[in-house]
Amino acid sequence: MLNSKIVATNIVYRGLNIGVVFFINILLSRLAGVNGYGVLSLLIANAGIFNLLSGFGADSGITYHAASGKLSPSKILGFVISIVLFQAGALALTEFGFRAVSGHFFLFSENELVYGWVGLVFLLSISVTEKYAALLTGKQQFSLVSKVLLISNCCMLIVFSIFYFVTGSKSLFFYFTAFIVLNLLQAVLMILAYHVWNKNPVQIEKPTKADRKLFFSYSFFAFVINVIQFLAYRVDYWLLDHYKGGEELGWYSLAVRLVQLFWIIPLLLAGFIFPVVANQQNGNDKDNKMLALIRAMNMVNIIAGLFLFFLIPFLVPFLFGKEYANSISLFQVLLPGVLLFCNATILAAFFGGKGKLVINFWGSLLCLLSVFLLDIFLIPSEGMKGAAIASTIGYTITALYFMIIYCYSYKVSIAKLLIPEKNDWNRILNIFRRPN
Repeated sequence: MLNSKIVATNIVYRGLNIGVVFFINILLSRLAGVNGYGVLSLLIANAGIFNLLSGFGADSGITYHAASGKLSPSKILGFVISIVLFQAGALALTEFGFRAVSGHFFLFSENELVYGWVGLVFLLSISVTEKYAALLTGKQQFSLVSKVLLISNCCMLIVFSIFYFVTGSKSLFFYFTAFIVLNLLQAVLMILAYHVWNKNPVQIEKPTKADRKLFFSYSFFAFVINVIQFLAYRVDYWLLDHYKGGEELGWYSLAVRLVQLFWIIPLLLAGFIFPVVANQQNGNDKDNKMLALIRAMNMVNIIAGLFLFFLIPFLVPFLFGKEYANSISLFQVLLPGVLLFCNATILAAFFGGKGKLVINFWGSLLCLLSVFLLDIFLIPSEGMKGAAIASTIGYTITALYFMIIYCYSYKVSIAKLLIPEKNDWNRILNIFRRPN
């Protein structure tokens, strides 16, 4: 069970991590320039979708079975090794096949062989990091995962600070390689955290056919939902790069990264809400606590959103440089949809805890279709501004879908969902005072 100490510790680590990653993005945006930052953003998006598709929802299965004990640790580790090796082979075939057809690699839009190897290292780094983080999460080592991420990101911040303040200008490939090597360090630290610091022996057992059926049957539906939602988040990157090129993608991706900082707290809250809702006792009390969280989050978001809407014209040039001035209006256009979508994140966790994944499936599909269709219509003519309009409308539609479904299903008014109440603070404190 989560208790107040675990919650408080993870909030502190997440907050520190947010700050570190934010400064890393500032340094990378200045070192790489607008076009280079766009290329790096596309690399991360491409590696993310490939990792998601080739992993078949393994992270969910790893966490679940590590927690439930239905599979032995040695068999789960066997799944980890098998899936990572499969992903490496799949990427190698994909990259060289893609290069033969298009003239360049999939992860990097380059044709030199070294880019293929660098892309492979990057994929393996994020794959290993996520799977070992899932192992630790299944063993309820939440704080250890957060510590590893914070330590590795601090190392990345130090390295890029040295590049920026001491060594001077380098080639884009140098910065990309450094970024990927530091991601590899993160993967190594996560392995050490599991096997050395958490004292889990390196014992690998080959899973049986029954084990494979048990493992993948759990994660398949969640995998489908995650793929759809990831595409909804990144389809604009690919279309914008195709129609308008790396410079507009660089401006747009910075605006997206900044505005999606508003999603960090809802994602953290969703991680706490899911296990609480999954416990069927005292359902009405838990629903009231969740509503209190949503109302408090909306109040904070509205205040912070208004503040940043007017402050962002000064922050972007100061932090990232005047060459990113075009990101300002994109941030302002994206802001309303992103703020509303915070509600969808928490309600999706609620429905997941209730076992109503079909609601989340249709919500993710609605998000993808609305964003994609609007992108197709707007990006060719309006470019990055069209992408921002499409995303904010798509996120708004999806948020309204989840809010309407919840209000209709549980006979709750929209006002009850959004407007703060007198006892909200006490309800929120009670969530963290005792186990649920």
